Amino acid sequence: MQPLRAEIRTRRFRVERLAVGGLLVLLGAVLSVSLKRQRDALGAQESDRLQTQARVVDQNLIRQLEGANKALTGVRDEIERLGPGGGKAVIAGRLKLLSDAMPGVRTVSVLDAHGTIVASSHPELIGTNSSQRD
Repeated sequence: MQPLRAEIRTRRFRVERLAVGGLLVLLGAVLSVSLKRQRDALGAQESDRLQTQARVVDQNLIRQLEGANKALTGVRDEIERLGPGGGKAVIAGRLKLLSDAMPGVRTVSVLDAHGTIVASSHPELIGTNSSQRD
């Protein structure tokens, strides 16, 4: 009679272990599916956020470049209006204002056809040759 009870007890433990193991596997599967869904949702959310930020940076950069282009076109037109050698102090003052107003721009210079700086936001550069620079 004892061996039969021991065998029943062993079978019962085996069934319980299998049931616990099955529940743990099921719980692990549910958790992994839940984590994957959360990760995918977070990835989509962050992707949307980055696209929005990229769009804002793009629009801001376009505005800054258009403003810089208009300012430089105005300086070019003024140089043409004043003629060669005329109003270098006025042009240098305008170039200084431009370089101060544009973030990330340290120097704005006007070069002649030979690469010699004829006007600059930094007066010490006037007369230097920059033809070998990129």
